[in-house]
Amino acid sequence: MPLVPSWRDLLGTEGRWLLAVDWYERGTVHFSDVGFVLESDRGDLIVSPGLGEITLGRVEASPEVRIVVDSDRVDWLASWRRGLFLERIPARLYRWHSGETLEDARLVVEGYLGDVTVADPTARDRLSAVLRPLDLVTGDLLPNLTITIASIPFVNPRTGLTDPNTTPDGPSLGMSRPEVFGRPGYPNGQPAIPALELTLTDDTVADGKSPSWLLCGHPIRASTCFLWDVTDYELLANLAVSQKFDQQSRTYSAIAVNGNPWAVYGPERVNSGRSFWWGLVSPAEGRSNPYRSGDLRGLSDVLRYLYERIGGRKVDTGRMETYAAELNAYQIDAVLTEPTEIGAWIEGEILRVYPVRIIQGPEGLYCRRRSFRATEADAVATLSTRGGGILVSAASPLSPVAVTLASRVRVSYAFRTLSTYQESVTVGVTPGDAAETTSAGVLAEGGAHWAEIVEPYVGTVEAVIEVPTTWDRATAQRLALDYLDAQSLPRHRRLYEGGVELEGLTLGDVVRLDDPDLNPDEVLLATVEEVEVGGPSVRVTLEILRDFLLYDVPTS
Repeated sequence: MPLVPSWRDLLGTEGRWLLAVDWYERGTVHFSDVGFVLESDRGDLIVSPGLGEITLGRVEASPEVRIVVDSDRVDWLASWRRGLFLERIPARLYRWHSGETLEDARLVVEGYLGDVTVADPTARDRLSAVLRPLDLVTGDLLPNLTITIASIPFVNPRTGLTDPNTTPDGPSLGMSRPEVFGRPGYPNGQPAIPALELTLTDDTVADGKSPSWLLCGHPIRASTCFLWDVTDYELLANLAVSQKFDQQSRTYSAIAVNGNPWAVYGPERVNSGRSFWWGLVSPAEGRSNPYRSGDLRGLSDVLRYLYERIGGRKVDTGRMETYAAELNAYQIDAVLTEPTEIGAWIEGEILRVYPVRIIQGPEGLYCRRRSFRATEADAVATLSTRGGGILVSAASPLSPVAVTLASRVRVSYAFRTLSTYQESVTVGVTPGDAAETTSAGVLAEGGAHWAEIVEPYVGTVEAVIEVPTTWDRATAQRLALDYLDAQSLPRHRRLYEGGVELEGLTLGDVVRLDDPDLNPDEVLLATVEEVEVGGPSVRVTLEILRDFLLYDVPTS
């Protein structure tokens, strides 16, 4: 598929939406707002008029698009009369520009038509439907496997252990096999992930039984881990990790104890309330990374795995790799213990705190770091309201973005037993002191500078962020600085309208903004936050980037 053309390539062209529908016996039919002949590798194609107006932005990575077609080229009811489904009709929406062939056009949404309505008494040739992406992440749950005796009838423990049968009345039966990313509990093996009992027996009084636990529903690279009995908050042992196969040849990770460590508790039933947890100890690693050496821990790689391997999304591998290094500096250490919809988890736990954009490009989805500062060298184009570069006109007031004006932030992390944050870092301004960071060197070059500016205006405003998805101190420090970068100073956006060349911009691009209304003497820098295509013009939302040297800091 072609890349989005640059704005220079689009100068002087005309953009149109092009809908291709695979309609039963009619084959593939094409519609646009006007009729024309479209060149393709298969010869000339007839594009019929009748496609209704479509306005589509790029912030939503998997858009559903309302489609209306008024055309007598197809008898929409004929298929229904024959008993065929008017649902899940394959369709594709392209953005086409004059001079392009079908193969040059940008494929925006590939999916199927749903909620199809026909036989409208006010418009008899009308078809209305919703175009839904094929690869939309909906209902993809993780974890998706449970513990059953049918799948794990025995543990096949290490040589020398006895009684490997899964306990018939064990408390773990029916529970989900945890999915682990990164290194929860690292580096000291703190209790971060539930250990699910497989072979603990009813009575633990010197019976010589050898208990086993399922750690997670997949292999991990670690050779050992710490096992905890958090009922009495006792470290039981540093145990060897084994990779096992269930009856369906699916790999899981398990540990076992040689002998019975609970004889001292008398006739207590172990599987009636004791709570077991495990964590990774340095230099152990979690699950293998399919994209590079080591374990799957970097933010970009974890997101790619979830979207690509679990959600079935098509990923733009080129752009994903372009931005991967910057995002992989953020370390993810997380566990999913109950079936969770992946899209909702990413929205609630990743996008909530990590500075990342999820972008749907012409060749698939990719991730890009969200930044609130840039230099002239980062700019890809100039937008001007008075000529030069891309000509635009302002279409909205300069509007504020909601911020907290925080001068200090505390990030709580290291989610022990999925209930308590064991660690925290604080970054910002302490009254009477200079900007404070809990990291050295380069990490101090961040949002703490903004905090120094805002503190004289608003006083000490502390924000608290809870991050259950990392055990890495450097990541927590980065998130604290990122928060101040985004929230300490006022932010503003403005909407601009222009020609088709604005379609050549991508979310996150840095542009120069020449707008005398905002600053008659200086060209500003801004980031592209949205590009809306449809109607007589293209609309782009810009966020004005701030230069902290321009702020007037009160001295008293």
